[in-house]
Amino acid sequence: MGGQQGKGEAPGSHPAGLATPEQPRGSDRGARGAGEDGSRSSAGVELHLGILEVSEGTVFDCAPLLTSWCQHHSLGAGKGGFTWRLRLSELLPSLEACGGGGRGSGGEPRARGSQCTSLPFRIPRAALPAACRGLVEQHRWCLVCEAAAAGRGRRGPTLGVSLRWLGGPSYPATSGASLCCEFLLAARCLSPPSGAQAEAGADQERESGWRHVAADRRWLRHAFHAGQPLAGLPALPAAGRLAAGEAAGLELEAHIRFEGVAMHVQAPLPGLVVHEAPLLLKVSEEPCLLLADAFLSPEECGEVRALGAPHMKRSKVSAGDETPLRTSWGTFLTGPLAQQPVAARLEGRVRQLAALACEAEGRRALQLGEATQIVRYDPGQFYALHLDNRAGDSSRRAATVMIYISDVEAGGATHFPRSCGYPLERALEACAAGARNEPAPPPGACPPAGHSPRAGQPQHPPGLWVQPREGRAVIFWSRLPGGGEDKASIHEAERVEAGTKWICTRWCREQDPA
Repeated sequence: MGGQQGKGEAPGSHPAGLATPEQPRGSDRGARGAGEDGSRSSAGVELHLGILEVSEGTVFDCAPLLTSWCQHHSLGAGKGGFTWRLRLSELLPSLEACGGGGRGSGGEPRARGSQCTSLPFRIPRAALPAACRGLVEQHRWCLVCEAAAAGRGRRGPTLGVSLRWLGGPSYPATSGASLCCEFLLAARCLSPPSGAQAEAGADQERESGWRHVAADRRWLRHAFHAGQPLAGLPALPAAGRLAAGEAAGLELEAHIRFEGVAMHVQAPLPGLVVHEAPLLLKVSEEPCLLLADAFLSPEECGEVRALGAPHMKRSKVSAGDETPLRTSWGTFLTGPLAQQPVAARLEGRVRQLAALACEAEGRRALQLGEATQIVRYDPGQFYALHLDNRAGDSSRRAATVMIYISDVEAGGATHFPRSCGYPLERALEACAAGARNEPAPPPGACPPAGHSPRAGQPQHPPGLWVQPREGRAVIFWSRLPGGGEDKASIHEAERVEAGTKWICTRWCREQDPA
């Protein structure tokens, strides 16, 4: 937007920049945010914005253009929103002038228009989940007013109000990020009182004498990414019900409030961000499976391989038998091996991952069970479909932590045939999991934009494949939150086609409630 100052700005007001609740900018005049005793709320600060960006390359001086950071205590949890007010005295006459400037192929007036944006802002920190707060609070957004002149089906100018994602940083070693948001977007066109009444009420709340010309408010749910950065309301009639000359004082007021936010990535696997440091992705709902890349360094992986390599024996199943269904080599870190510094450090890391996963999922705390097992798969070796718990006893092996401690040239993936992964539409549902701070919509109301019933969503064929990558860790539950066995946790180690695959595994049991 540049650092120019609009003609309507007060001397000393700030140039275009970020408006954040931690560092409010501009003057602190205005009625919003005032307490019942007339005192000013520290969060209610009006922010002067300057020159507008317009799609046709021109600049409209639409001063005063105000954005207010409004902390509504009635919303609870410290959540707030942004209110944007725009005087249309310059914008609408420009539209009226250009509306009849040409004709379409059918002889109707061309629908020409302009677009202006608010200054960039950030989502209030209090509205962000801890899972992705550190990154998402650096992303920027703006509100967009798109005005169109009269055209086919429109008697007069119309105004569209939208939220635009302006982008921000991404997590290392990820791609295809989408910010899934549920938010309330409300807009209204207001016509001011006339004459002396307007002068007397200029500094009062707009409800005093101002007339609603048009209004709309909706809950919207949208996955914002590079290909779809915009979501908004249908166009409002801006001047269709105004008497001649009233459009000159027309104002637009738009309010946005974020209710739910979630971050989804497509790679390394489609998943929901549930923890930032270390980065933990939920890549499957059934079974519940979390993934962390670079959990161990290449040096740590080498140390673990070296510790177990001299002690490899033919792998057995939980009953203690060798079987053609499991053809790998393995050893347990018991006795002197468990006392090695490498084994102690590994156990500490596994405890850390299990604690993070339980916190992210709200699951009962896990305690480490049997000793760590190190397994090697040579070319042609595999482990057929199986459940990790012992003969259906999911209390003994409620969850499994598995760390890949080598890359594999070909093959060797861990396959969960009953999982449907964690697609983007599931993340859209997750961002709306919380209760809204408003009454529920009336029966029969349309669902939020960007959301459709599960029956109408794209069908994803079952099957999740986790490819071996040195340092990658996964944790998955074999037990449902209610205590029953999760049949969806059945999995297999696919045949290694080339190279050697190394993993280490630690089973966990759920702690008994106090």
